[in-house]
Amino acid sequence: NGYFRSDNFVSNETSFQYVIPGLKQGSRVIIVAPPGDAYGSQGRPGIPANSTLTFVVDVLGVDS
Repeated sequence: NGYFRSDNFVSNETSFQYVIPGLKQGSRVIIVAPPGDAYGSQGRPGIPANSTLTFVVDVLGVDS
């Protein structure tokens, strides 16, 4: 738990893929994913359709 793969988050052009690659170890960032970058009108169990998702990401380590 705690490992993040940006290719597992919804689509290939999400908020995560624009932000995560530029982070350095020790960074903290808040990522706000509007519905178009998240699950859109489909939603998911526990996530209503057209939700804006907010994540706090702490970078504990980086693999080269």
